[in-house]
Amino acid sequence: MSAVVFVVIAALFAAMALFMLSSAVLTLLQGPRRAVERLRKDLAKAAGEGRLAEISPATAYPLSVEMIREAAELDGYQYVDVYRRNGMGLLRFRLTEGTHHE
Repeated sequence: MSAVVFVVIAALFAAMALFMLSSAVLTLLQGPRRAVERLRKDLAKAAGEGRLAEISPATAYPLSVEMIREAAELDGYQYVDVYRRNGMGLLRFRLTEGTHHE
């Protein structure tokens, strides 16, 4: 195999590795944003149905419990308590008085 072919193949593998690495970093950076979007959607759905929102920290990964509570409070929801169902702790929130979501 000539040196030119070797350099071309090495460059192709380097480009693929760089693309895969950049995709992985982009996915890691978008994870929290997507989790907050899902959280807001779940909170709004529960508020629209007139019930307490029950949020599992497992479904809001990679957000911590503190981050979930802060994001909910910023969106107009009040933390109520932790409700245990089937051994899983669910954070419960209610829409703050005077806050309207559509």
